[in-house]
Amino acid sequence: MREERWMLTDELFAAGRAEPPEVAAFRMLQEEDWDHFMTDVVDNPAMKFFNPEIPEFAGFKDWEELLYNTAITPFEDELAIPQDVPVEVQDFCRDLRNSMRALGEEWCGGCKAFYSPDEWARVNGSPVSRSTLLVIIHDGGNMAPRFNLDYEQYALYSSIDPMLRTRGLWRDHMSSVESRIYRLP
Repeated sequence: MREERWMLTDELFAAGRAEPPEVAAFRMLQEEDWDHFMTDVVDNPAMKFFNPEIPEFAGFKDWEELLYNTAITPFEDELAIPQDVPVEVQDFCRDLRNSMRALGEEWCGGCKAFYSPDEWARVNGSPVSRSTLLVIIHDGGNMAPRFNLDYEQYALYSSIDPMLRTRGLWRDHMSSVESRIYRLP
């Protein structure tokens, strides 16, 4: 559910956490809706959910009730987006996942798909170049033909480049199971 960007109010206002720009914009530009969010949910105020991308809020007792009442199907953990990568990389990952969902192709072959460079260095035991923004693992499953030309699915492979270019990113095919994302020079 976190991948849908729903946040609890106590997460939203946690000390030391920077206010997401979407939240600041919502608070300033839709002041009446923000006031409604802050005051119009009863019971446990920590269980007010806010989504800065939609922007919506809801007052449900837990994540499962939010899911049931909003009809949002969360992505599997395999497609979890690292929160310590740049915003444009997170946006790319969301677009990629949504394009896979639209085709009914969310299966990743049992592999976690997205790694921040630090996480990949810890998991893999080898350092990642400082210019790497994201490591993508595509060992089988529906992610593979989007990053590996050996699958000969050229339309799927080519669909990735526009998603990257619009965000000033590019990819490098490291092996049959790994690609890395960088900023365009």
